[in-house]
Amino acid sequence: MDYQTMYMNVQLPEKYINIIKPGQTVNLTNYALPEDTLTGKITQLSPAINADTRTFLGNIQINNPEYLLRPGMFVKADIVTNHKDSVIVIPKSIILSRQKGKTVFIIDRGVAAERVIETGLENVSDIEVTKGLAKNERVVTTGFETLSNRSKVKIVK
Repeated sequence: MDYQTMYMNVQLPEKYINIIKPGQTVNLTNYALPEDTLTGKITQLSPAINADTRTFLGNIQINNPEYLLRPGMFVKADIVTNHKDSVIVIPKSIILSRQKGKTVFIIDRGVAAERVIETGLENVSDIEVTKGLAKNERVVTTGFETLSNRSKVKIVK
């Protein structure tokens, strides 16, 4: 059986119906081989939303030249809807929602400073910072929930 080219049916959340288009690149990772990423393309999208699941169907064509994927395997599919190079990216989990907006804590001479930020592109776990942080600034990643502005902090690596 030749499966150098495979096809995968996916159910996509309805909130992405205006973002996902045929021809977009899909990066596929096999859970058994996380270091190998294959690429594919969106070939077809259904215009109809499933009323029960609030999803729409899509079809992905996968290039599988080295036979890394086999029929029936589980894969993670990341659809590339937009991308940028050389940007500041932080984990979404460290952003606090305050009345003044989205904030993070940075470390400035052993003191935590709360900083309002603006964000851009995002994926499941990370988000681009478009305003409010500079390259190489230290951001507090643990224990930030109980910090207040100008609190002394100890850096633990």
